[in-house]
Amino acid sequence: MRAAGAARIGRARRQARLVAAASLALTIASGVGLAALAPGAAGAETPAADSSAVTVAWFDEPDAELRQYQPARDPSSAHHAEFKDLRVTVSRNSDLVDEAVTVTVTGMPGPTRRLSDYYNYKRELGANYIQAMQCWGDPADPEFYKNCLYGGWSGTSNDSRPGVAGNVTIRGGDVNHDVPFRAVTGEEYSSLGSYIDRGTYYPILDVFAPQTTNERYELVNSDGSAEFLFEVQSVDSQPYLGCGDESSATGTRCWLVIVPRGTQSSAASEGCKIVLTGQEEPGLQQNSPVNPDCDYWSNRVVVPLDFRSAGSNCPPGSVERLVVGSDTVAAA
Repeated sequence: MRAAGAARIGRARRQARLVAAASLALTIASGVGLAALAPGAAGAETPAADSSAVTVAWFDEPDAELRQYQPARDPSSAHHAEFKDLRVTVSRNSDLVDEAVTVTVTGMPGPTRRLSDYYNYKRELGANYIQAMQCWGDPADPEFYKNCLYGGWSGTSNDSRPGVAGNVTIRGGDVNHDVPFRAVTGEEYSSLGSYIDRGTYYPILDVFAPQTTNERYELVNSDGSAEFLFEVQSVDSQPYLGCGDESSATGTRCWLVIVPRGTQSSAASEGCKIVLTGQEEPGLQQNSPVNPDCDYWSNRVVVPLDFRSAGSNCPPGSVERLVVGSDTVAAA
């Protein structure tokens, strides 16, 4: 199983590099700057109604099992009044394969706001939006934030995307602040770049890039709600998460993590601040949802995702048989 997992990771690493390089070349050639919205769940199966739908409340979760996965909420926090009515419903959370599930969010403080910034530049996701990502491991782990795929395109600034060329702020408050991604194998991939062969190399791009991550940025409607498809990925499509691989550190259970971003900026340390204009604008949601120097991560809603066991049809060491030209295989 370890050999099969290593082969999966090798293939995924090569694919991530090729996709990232091709997308970067296309962006430079066309002169496109920032994409306003996150990519959709292209190629995923259409979700169907299912009895395994689950709803999680941000505050005072009545379900004891679901409550244990949520961070403790501080009623004195500036975020409490904004998110106390927040609820997340996932249309399906068991027997999952590579497919799309419907995520419904209600109880956000209001519609997405456009905020002015540097030279009157408008940030589409300046306030009141949500970020959804898939994670592996134990949600009670203090470093659980390292286990999540994120980094999707957004209409905000560069500060929330890993490994984008020209982006000096990868995941933290400055170029020296690293929040690596930790794969299910335990290996960590730095988000900081190093100059190699007349170019900058970001180890985290071996795992995912803005073009390959399944993280979603979603705008909030006028009634404080949002509904979207989220592409859950099994170990077959994202071996670094290992979801559905019973021999991996996460097994068949992974997690959907929703990080709400309201109108209150993070009140955490200096490592969270990114100031372009020389002053912070009220409500501007600066920095990454997984930066531990910010307090956004403590507002997360965690939903269990139980995957169908991926198994292995061809265990390592099995006899290989050439099937090219076989009439039986051709008919199949």
